[in-house]
Amino acid sequence: MLKTYAQVLSAVAEIEEATGKKFDELLKEVFNPSKLAELHGKLPAEVYGELVAALLKLASISSNVPNPMLLPAEEKRKLSSQVLEIAESLEKAARKLGSS
Repeated sequence: MLKTYAQVLSAVAEIEEATGKKFDELLKEVFNPSKLAELHGKLPAEVYGELVAALLKLASISSNVPNPMLLPAEEKRKLSSQVLEIAESLEKAARKLGSS
């Protein structure tokens, strides 16, 4: 379990180093309406729809569960499944973008 936690911290650190921004700042940028509007003009409709749906699900989860570590075990499992579904949706959108 500690190895997994260390991997998460390492991944966040890599993202922060690559962008020069804190992870929470990046998340705010992703949900910025003007950024989403900009992407609308650049991405194929199918990819944009998949991306926005995934981001809205993620935003919903994030606002409803500020600290997942405080949840009971059953709720953590449910949240884990939801986050995995979002990750799969984002990967699917990325694959569509790569093939278009």
